[in-house]
Amino acid sequence: MKGFGYSMCTCRGFTNLKAQSAAAAASFEDCPNSIYERSVDEAYPTPTKPEVAMEEGRTEGSAMDSVSAMDAVSAMDSVLAMDAVDVSKLSMSESAMEEGFSFSEGHDESVETIETFESNANRIQETFVKRVESNVWHNAINFLRQHPQAASASMTDWPYGTALHYAIRKRCRVHIIQQLVELMDNGHLEITDTTGSTALYELIRLFPERVEVAECMVKRNPDLLTILPTGNKKSLVVVAQGKTKGERMARYLYSITPPETIKVKDAAQLISDGFRLQRFDIAWDLIQRYPKLAVDTGHDKNIPLGTLASNRFAFKSGSTLSLWETLIYNG
Repeated sequence: MKGFGYSMCTCRGFTNLKAQSAAAAASFEDCPNSIYERSVDEAYPTPTKPEVAMEEGRTEGSAMDSVSAMDAVSAMDSVLAMDAVDVSKLSMSESAMEEGFSFSEGHDESVETIETFESNANRIQETFVKRVESNVWHNAINFLRQHPQAASASMTDWPYGTALHYAIRKRCRVHIIQQLVELMDNGHLEITDTTGSTALYELIRLFPERVEVAECMVKRNPDLLTILPTGNKKSLVVVAQGKTKGERMARYLYSITPPETIKVKDAAQLISDGFRLQRFDIAWDLIQRYPKLAVDTGHDKNIPLGTLASNRFAFKSGSTLSLWETLIYNG
């Protein structure tokens, strides 16, 4: 009977928590531009946060305040002296302008040169795409070393994207992806496919267990952490946390994601997903820093406490007991 009474109390607690979750979801619908769109640092500023120091090296007065009238006159004399330039130089400039004008009249040759350049660039990119899609990676990488401009080439398979997108979707080996990342500049790494996804986002979405691949990409360009697909408001760490195989990826991304980029909705979702998948490290860290997140609304419009109440494994009365545990529990 003791165990039954405890279970009844726990059920009442579940009902109250679920009611709070429903109320929080309703308030979220009424306030689309509320606190949930702000970062956790903005929403819950901590009293221990250090004040921003003033920029060093600044003085109260401007450097121009100390300029005297004599200095100004001297500077004007220098300007006037520059007008005494040899007229022959001016004639040479006019002659150069005339030659430039006569050269511009032969614009057909310039157009042909531009067209030839564009044609060569297109051929280089087409050759690189063929080598990539043939999956003979040593040929493709050697070609990219000789023609680094080919890194921006778009693949022919939907949703297109760069060679890095292609390599990730094909689950290529780590050393191949690392070589591609090394040969690409930061701008190439930020190129998105038709869905608006960077290669890093594709990696987290498809293969969140490949943490070492994400590390080499983020080390090369940390700005990739803030580039999200069009219409997707979840930060990358939230995407990883929601994946069954994304525990290690979520820990890595959480450790390097700037706190100011994590919104209240992101943080609440991280806690809820942590409760749902029984990953308590990130959830515990966030609740310790910002206790009010426990009753905030995540992307799924639930509050973390409601998710915890729905998880029967989080409570002793909600899990199956062994024979000995049953005897001890019921007295």
